[in-house]
Amino acid sequence: MTFNHLNRRTHLYLALALLPWFVIYGLSSIFFSHSDWMENYYKDGIPRWMVTGEFAFAEALPPQGEDLHEITDAIGAASDIEGPFASWRPPNGNRLYVFLIQFLENRRLTYYPDQGKVIVEEERFRWDNLLIRLHTRGGFHHYSLLHDVWAVVVDGVCIAFLIWVASGVYMWWLLPATRTWGSVALGGGILSFVIFTFWL
Repeated sequence: MTFNHLNRRTHLYLALALLPWFVIYGLSSIFFSHSDWMENYYKDGIPRWMVTGEFAFAEALPPQGEDLHEITDAIGAASDIEGPFASWRPPNGNRLYVFLIQFLENRRLTYYPDQGKVIVEEERFRWDNLLIRLHTRGGFHHYSLLHDVWAVVVDGVCIAFLIWVASGVYMWWLLPATRTWGSVALGGGILSFVIFTFWL
């Protein structure tokens, strides 16, 4: 098997293997740019977050800017909800948001230290939110083996994207009949990217 043959096979099978990822990233990017479409679609008077529980919790919030992992884990343990959590603290708010990290369902625990309670809410299922979570999910900071495996797979997909692009460029260059229009397409893509990067 020659290198050219291996390159063509690699390009073909990577395209098939990466098909679900291209679809997910493509669809979710549409929802990023046109979130108002889905807001109008779901405009039916039903709130996005629905309260499903409440429990007492009393622990001082760490100073602004300090690590939140310890109190986040404590709130998650007190909630009896299993799963990895991520937290966010508003810059000017005396509260802490703790999110259960899952694709198909999204739960939010809001801790009010001045009231000594945590409100548990469940997000109403929406396809756009699911796709956006699939798009943005990554990293090795979720304290779960399965989530770390997902992060490894995402790293592999990113590398595969680069190999797929490189193998396509290599095949294009070997076909003289396609070099003119291929150069126009490649140059147009690079030019538009540079223009938006430096002037937008």
